[in-house]
Amino acid sequence: MRLFEFNHDLISNYMLVGVLASFMMTVAWVVHLKYKNASIADIPWCFGNIIFFAAMLKLNDTCSTAHLVMLAMITLWSARLGIYLTRRIFQDPYNEDGRFKKIRSDLKSHEGLWFFFMFQFQAALQVALCTSYLLCAMDSNLQMGLLQYLALCLFLFSFAMQWLADSQLARFAKENRGKNNVCDTGLWKYSRHPNYFFEFCIWLSFAIFAINSPNGAYAFISPALIYFVLTQLSGVKLSEEVSLAKRGDIYRDYMNRTSSFFLLPPKNSKTKSET
Repeated sequence: MRLFEFNHDLISNYMLVGVLASFMMTVAWVVHLKYKNASIADIPWCFGNIIFFAAMLKLNDTCSTAHLVMLAMITLWSARLGIYLTRRIFQDPYNEDGRFKKIRSDLKSHEGLWFFFMFQFQAALQVALCTSYLLCAMDSNLQMGLLQYLALCLFLFSFAMQWLADSQLARFAKENRGKNNVCDTGLWKYSRHPNYFFEFCIWLSFAIFAINSPNGAYAFISPALIYFVLTQLSGVKLSEEVSLAKRGDIYRDYMNRTSSFFLLPPKNSKTKSET
């Protein structure tokens, strides 16, 4: 396998994604100023991937069946998650996600500027995350083979499970509105964040799809990075701090018996949360 060389074409692709990501996040930041809702950054975070990959296909003049399959995968995932998050955000646009409320409450000054840099940091993350499908877009010889079909199967399974996890949580929230309960049924019985776990699996499927491309091993930068982001930055860590502050011992008990990220059998617990 050739070394990962930053040649002119590779730099051009990264620069294209960088410009598009920065522009989209800047627009999202301007909109967020009206509502004081940093969750709006999730919208370009999702839909941007469709635009990035389509733009790279155009830049590299590549359009095989395998490229179209990858485009369909990215579009299906991005559109479903993007529509889901957009609807949730704009049902009550002034109700900011607890993760960002906590960050906002900790800020002492220059709130707008701080969030601008946070939005741009997310744009920079998008540039690194695109590595898996960037390698596909640059590969003029990309074809559907055994690994690509395995990646497609993993994607479809993970896509369905993420949709199921989101549906279970939404149904639980609707049925328990106003109650201080914890969703510990369905997939949420086996992981405190099954939606994040299957998000990781989707990015893993993108990396497997690209593995036969030149420098394909570097495609695993994407799932490794999304795992770090979900578990250490904006995902598990922040959301659990908010849940603990809101639900206290009920959520602490849930943490003691339920895996944080990976789907695992629940542990026995002396105290059971309300259902």
